[in-house]
Amino acid sequence: MLHTRQFLAVTALFLFGSASAQAQYVWVEANGTRQYSDQPPPPNIPANKILKSPRSMPAEEAVNLEDAPADAAAVAAPKEPASVAEREKAYRERAKAKSEQQANDKLAKDNERIKAQNCAAARETQAQLAAGTRLAQYDAKGERTFMSDEERAKRSARARQTVQDCR
Repeated sequence: MLHTRQFLAVTALFLFGSASAQAQYVWVEANGTRQYSDQPPPPNIPANKILKSPRSMPAEEAVNLEDAPADAAAVAAPKEPASVAEREKAYRERAKAKSEQQANDKLAKDNERIKAQNCAAARETQAQLAAGTRLAQYDAKGERTFMSDEERAKRSARARQTVQDCR
């Protein structure tokens, strides 16, 4: 048991130690050969030919160290953390945007539900009108009358149009 732990500890030590010994830079020379090195590529190698650099930066982000600006003023100073008031303002803006998005989502969901209900009602009306049975309707006085053929055709066309709009 003790030997197994010692073996695992030594193996882990060798693995971690060998990881740092690997080449940190990989680039393609002008003649097409790949170069591996722990030193940065020469300045004549374009950035798109650098395949790997420290911290596994993508090739398009890799930069030759020789191309870096010499003066410290050219390098932007790190941004200081925002003040409490600025963070509070940013939080309120994010909260407002989130509540507006939730309201818009709820409105869209409600509109979708209403549209589905209207489509179902239009399909039902279309089926009733297509059945050919006499349909009763009530006028303003509350008296029962039957739908004329002309009125049936108008309502059938309207229901058909509404069902088409549902698709």
